[in-house]
Amino acid sequence: MPFLAAIESRRTPFGPLRLPGLLFGFWCDGCAISATRIQA
Repeated sequence: MPFLAAIESRRTPFGPLRLPGLLFGFWCDGCAISATRIQA
C-alpha cells in the first residue's frame, strides 16, 4: 500500500492534536482501501 501522509501530535491552527505519537496514512487506488497506523 503506498504511503499517503504522516501527522505529528503537536499544535495546529485548530488546537493541539491528542495523538500518542505519529499517525501514518496509506491508500490503495486499485482496491480503494485506506489504512492508518499509530506509532507511539
